[in-house]
Amino acid sequence: MNTPALSESWGKGLLRQALVALLFFGLSYLTLSFAGEIERHVSPVWPAAGLAMAAVFFFGPKILLGIFIGAMASNAMTTWQEFPDMALWRIALSSGGIAMGAALEAMVAARFLQSRAGGRNFCLSAGHASAFVLVVALLPAAISALIGPSFLTLCGVFPTDRWLLVVLTWFVGDATGILVMGAALIFPWRSIDPVSLRGRWPEALMLLLTLLLLIGNITGIYEKSAIKEWPREYMILPVILWAIFRFNHLGTLATLVILTVCGVVGSSLGHEVFPSTKPGYGLFFLQMFLLILSAVAWAVCGRVNELQILTGRLEDLVASGIVTQRETLRRREEKLAVLAHDLQVPLIGIRNLIELLLDPRRSSHDPEKSRHLLTEIGKASEQARHLAERLLEEQEIDTLHPQQEELDWVELVRGVARRASLLDASRELRFVTLTDSPRIIGTVDRVVLMQVLENLCHNAAKVSPRGGTVSLHLREEGDAVVITLADQGPGFRREEIPMLFTNFGFRERLRKQRGSSGLGLFIVGKAVRELGGTIACTSAENEGAIFVIRLPRRAI
Repeated sequence: MNTPALSESWGKGLLRQALVALLFFGLSYLTLSFAGEIERHVSPVWPAAGLAMAAVFFFGPKILLGIFIGAMASNAMTTWQEFPDMALWRIALSSGGIAMGAALEAMVAARFLQSRAGGRNFCLSAGHASAFVLVVALLPAAISALIGPSFLTLCGVFPTDRWLLVVLTWFVGDATGILVMGAALIFPWRSIDPVSLRGRWPEALMLLLTLLLLIGNITGIYEKSAIKEWPREYMILPVILWAIFRFNHLGTLATLVILTVCGVVGSSLGHEVFPSTKPGYGLFFLQMFLLILSAVAWAVCGRVNELQILTGRLEDLVASGIVTQRETLRRREEKLAVLAHDLQVPLIGIRNLIELLLDPRRSSHDPEKSRHLLTEIGKASEQARHLAERLLEEQEIDTLHPQQEELDWVELVRGVARRASLLDASRELRFVTLTDSPRIIGTVDRVVLMQVLENLCHNAAKVSPRGGTVSLHLREEGDAVVITLADQGPGFRREEIPMLFTNFGFRERLRKQRGSSGLGLFIVGKAVRELGGTIACTSAENEGAIFVIRLPRRAI
């Protein structure tokens, strides 16, 4: 049943092998035309090494067969053209040895690229960039440079006294091919931000023009004066640094590729950077210069990228710290505003109760009422003390830990209503408590629950008309307690209701300083959520408001 899929997989694999072999063969045969008098089988320009490394990196070790075939074919054809009378076994042996070195070089380079140099991110850190130069480019190139010339010498292609020069030329070509061609094929294009580059095209264009002018100058394309005797090759170094520091790895790659292509093409046309009387030596000196330049450029690029990444992270940390500090200050400001508002409720109650106590018309001849007022003053002062303690502890509202205690919900709600009715006796407000059960026993943070109810009652008292009624209804629903508070005030507009208990609504009300719908509702919303409950409001303008609070009867 898997035969069609298997056939398709084999077909794709063979096509990939054939394509890699053809590319390696064509690129190798083309660059062997740059070989001069050093050795016909050795070219100082060898981008095929970078192609082979990238192929193994992307497609795995299976692609080594295509590399082996392409390398063997190109070298066999070159040897046969140079020595048509050579025995076939010698051609096969020398070409097979060269192909084996090329395959081994590609496998070692790809393996180290993945394990030591960060893969496609080889240029984003100093450690990876150094590993890319040392163990991805130089070490595999040295392996191939030792194997290939040794087989050529063994088969009598060139004398042994030229072996060291051939090895050096081979090494320079392969290492430069990996550092330039290989780097271009595995380059981390996804790390490039096109948006940031879009606004920097004038600088990029200026860099390109400067680079081309210098390349023309150092190759002597348009300059024939005495300045040609100067060591003009090193004029390219500031431009390379410009590309590295301003355009990071993209600038490094682009500069190296342009410099390599222009230098090789210029040398092949007779405009050599390092002129020599021997054909091929000028190109060899150029490739040695490019090898040193590429190795240093990638190492510096890795360090620059690493420093820029670290700088970016440091900036992010600083910005995050500033945001955190601002948020902390904002919350502290919010907390002070909330607690200051909370303290107003019991303090206003104490003031009004004291006024009632000192009014001879109300309490001087009624000891029982005086005791009752003193009791309520004590409860209000205790509530104020609890709030003051929380203020001194400098805890954020969001992080307060509830202090649960066993209590009777009905008694607590009736006590809140009783104290609220004494806040402003001159307005003759009535706070009515209705309940379906005589007692509802549960656990809750008494301070926080009283904070919720007293804020709602305080707001209701401020908006209710003279002689109005505020009703509090208490009932059980399974494991929950539902408290409903209804007033006869002006109510809220429909668009105001969704923001009543939110931070946004709190900020808007602080800014606009709008009476009874101000800070207290924000406190109520946060406190109810702290208790693990929910709060909702239904209202119509000029028809009063109904607040429904649902809390767990026993705190979890």
